[in-house]
Amino acid sequence: MPGDFSRKTFNPKKHYSGVQKQQGRVDLDADWNEELDILQHRTHTETKDVIGASGVPKKGVSFKITVPASGNNLLIEKGHMYVDGLLCENEDQVTYFNQPYYPNPDGTIFNLPPGSPPSPPNPELAAGTYIAYIDAWQREVNYLDNPLIHEVALGEADTATRLQNVWQVKLLAVNSAAAATCKTVFPEWNTLITPSTGQLNAQTKKVIDPLNPCVLPPRAGYQRLENQLYRIEVQKGGNLANTRFKWSRNNATIETIIKSVNGSILTVEDTGKDEVLGFTGGQWVEIVDEESTLKSTPRQLIQILSVDPAIHQITLSTSNIPNINNGKLKLRGWDQSVAAATADGIPAAGGWIDIEDGVQVSFSVGNYRAGDYWLIPARTATGEIEWPPFNIPNLFPVAQLPLGIKHHYCRLALVKVSSTPSGKMVEVEDCRPKFPSLTEICAEDVCYNNNNCSNSTAQTVQQALDELCQKRENCSTFTVVPGPGWEKVFTQIQDGQDAHICFQIGTYPLNNKVIIPKKGNLKLTGCGPGTKIIASRSEACLVFDGCRMVIVRDLYAETGRTGTNEKNETKHLNGTLTFLNCFDVQVESVNLKCASGTSRAATCITVRNDRKSFSSVNILESKFQVGFFQQGILLVNAKRATVENNELSVYKNPGSSNFEKMLKDKNFRANARTYFSYYTTSNRAQDSKNPREVKLELRESVVAVKSASIRNLLTWAKRLKLKKAPRDFKNQKDYITYIEKTIDRYLMHEKLRNKVKVFGESYELLANQSEVAMGTQAITVGGDLAEDIRILNNTISGFLQGIHVGLSHQAEKIVHDISNVVTIAGNSIQIIIPAFAGRLDRHGIFVGNNRSLLLENNNISIKRLKGAERIKIQGIKIWGVFGERLMVAKNYVHSSDDKKSHSFDTGILINQVSTKPALTQWVVMWNMVPSRSQSVKTNSTAVVIENNTP
Repeated sequence: MPGDFSRKTFNPKKHYSGVQKQQGRVDLDADWNEELDILQHRTHTETKDVIGASGVPKKGVSFKITVPASGNNLLIEKGHMYVDGLLCENEDQVTYFNQPYYPNPDGTIFNLPPGSPPSPPNPELAAGTYIAYIDAWQREVNYLDNPLIHEVALGEADTATRLQNVWQVKLLAVNSAAAATCKTVFPEWNTLITPSTGQLNAQTKKVIDPLNPCVLPPRAGYQRLENQLYRIEVQKGGNLANTRFKWSRNNATIETIIKSVNGSILTVEDTGKDEVLGFTGGQWVEIVDEESTLKSTPRQLIQILSVDPAIHQITLSTSNIPNINNGKLKLRGWDQSVAAATADGIPAAGGWIDIEDGVQVSFSVGNYRAGDYWLIPARTATGEIEWPPFNIPNLFPVAQLPLGIKHHYCRLALVKVSSTPSGKMVEVEDCRPKFPSLTEICAEDVCYNNNNCSNSTAQTVQQALDELCQKRENCSTFTVVPGPGWEKVFTQIQDGQDAHICFQIGTYPLNNKVIIPKKGNLKLTGCGPGTKIIASRSEACLVFDGCRMVIVRDLYAETGRTGTNEKNETKHLNGTLTFLNCFDVQVESVNLKCASGTSRAATCITVRNDRKSFSSVNILESKFQVGFFQQGILLVNAKRATVENNELSVYKNPGSSNFEKMLKDKNFRANARTYFSYYTTSNRAQDSKNPREVKLELRESVVAVKSASIRNLLTWAKRLKLKKAPRDFKNQKDYITYIEKTIDRYLMHEKLRNKVKVFGESYELLANQSEVAMGTQAITVGGDLAEDIRILNNTISGFLQGIHVGLSHQAEKIVHDISNVVTIAGNSIQIIIPAFAGRLDRHGIFVGNNRSLLLENNNISIKRLKGAERIKIQGIKIWGVFGERLMVAKNYVHSSDDKKSHSFDTGILINQVSTKPALTQWVVMWNMVPSRSQSVKTNSTAVVIENNTP
């Protein structure tokens, strides 16, 4: 029952710490109630700061949810816990159906029909997943609820009320997968704990002055002769349209005990002190019992027909009295009397609503719950109500959320009920947050963040210490010194053993690569660039094969050959540092340099795993010097990878500066040949007799070779001084082969080049460009699968391809490999295109087949060397199967000299080759893309293209 208060004055924003009594002053209930509110606020806040939002003592089984041996019902263990700082106590073990503050619990999830006994003999949960949780709040109790509060020596006079902490354990059915845990986010739970959003505003009625100055204005503001505390309470909740409310001018304190019920006639303990503080005819009343109070389910309102104070009888307008067999019943009076009032209260919608004597309220749009209430003190001295911002007159009142009732929630258990051939199986996962006593805090009580230790499963400090001790027992530290033979240190490490290898300043030479197989957790640390590992005759320095974890930090490593120049080398690209099937790879603050070559055959770092050995890779804060035509970072089957804050550049090895020597490599010669001839798909690709067309180019002359273009072929053949004409060959393929061999002869022999001036000039152009430092790919992610790839804030310069996440086949019907989450952001990429790049892969960023892609804030520029004007290239290329999320935003794709004619042909290309998912967010926006042909191009209507420049 609400107490008979004058007003509620506590405001946590005032930061008051106590109430001080002054001598000779009047005692007011509001002052001492504010003192209690201040203490409670501090106590609850302090409790939450010490133990968290909610918690049970670590020792004991307080409020633990268990299943009895019968497999039916649920047991709630005795003990105490704190819920948002509120102390909840359970003196004895109880069942779900026998809780002290939850009469007739909800039995629908136990397959119990309505009207079942309060404690059914064998309640059985229906199959499903449930959250067992505690719902706690405070309620007011007076002498009608507990007669012992009343001091009988005072006669009828009562004194103070009490605040009671009330708790109920309830079950919430949720939809979940089998893997759901206590930490799973359930929409049903979020809906349950979301508080009411509806707000109430209050004001005194404003009066407009009459136009006639001789007429006195009507009285405005609060007009009653008594001070009141209005209680506005929600009778029926829901949205604004469905919400209905009731009100009382004295905080709903007019109550009496119902002694007996005879039809519509109630015999009560008393009918009130007088006409003002008692029950009267026409008044709306509510019959209240423990169940309706504890379940926050108000009973329907009933009107009084008549009151007979002499015999303490009240006659109601109906004889349908609810719950007359539920023990102690009370009659509570409400004061609404407008025509709109019904058994469900007054409609809340409709703007400002008159309460009485100048007091008005208004409900905002939102959700309301039955029992939500607001208090409005009204004072005759000011003719105003006390309502924020408490001005007199209060011209601009501020809407407020409900003052109460404030419910607090905490998960106790996750209950899974499944049907088996032998019957129902109930699994209970304990979800109670636990806290130790301050005098018993141990390392196992302190949480441990293992985000920086991907090989750790520890959740507490004690578990982390146990892991550390175990590693120390199996870990050895070796210090190696510069000079030949240092690599023998790896033979001292047993299979599966952990080790830390420390390098001093100096040079550590290698005659060949060193293979380190099947070790445990290895850590290699040097002294920065002063620690130099040099393998001048090898494609790789160190190859870690099958190690659990490898950390390499603060050293320099260099190789002098590529795989094409080594004997018995594997077909795969190997790096200066190579990691094969290692569970965890961390490379940080290293300087790596790989050799140059005429074909892509080496990298600075290679991480390669088979399908059964997906790894976690972190490559951070490092510098990579990539040899001519080689690759920077290669990751194959990396489950999780972060490549961040690295610098990748290309140097030119003087040993490969001889262009004639470079042309002896057939792959490089084929690239050089594309400057003179290149192939494109024919429009008649379906015709096996004419599968492709050939374009032959000599500076200003471009001739398309087709079966019907014999005249053009003859012209071109004459210019090149070919010994044979097109008509001398059986088919086009033989003629194309003849042209390629002829071009190769001119490339390889100086005398022939001198016969055709334009050919000699083109040769010199290519020879000069072969002296320019350029690499093939900077950062590449490949293989069969990648779960989480982050490529962030790297600086890349001098490559034909900047970033390539290529787990996809481009053919529409051969799509197998799909990356999961890819984030490419904040990178600075400079692409270089030589005249002989016609048959080489080239782009700024490429991503193929991906479920979730974020590509933003990248700066991609292109530098075209002379003769490369005709070579087509995309800045950003996204190809294949796409998932629900594809976002390309805030990228700058341009030429290095900011001339649009020198830029990428297509700035952003998105090509979809599969069915669009049902729900997508495919967006290309806020990109700066000055391109030669088209800024943004896509074949999918699902891609939203907005606000790109130009």
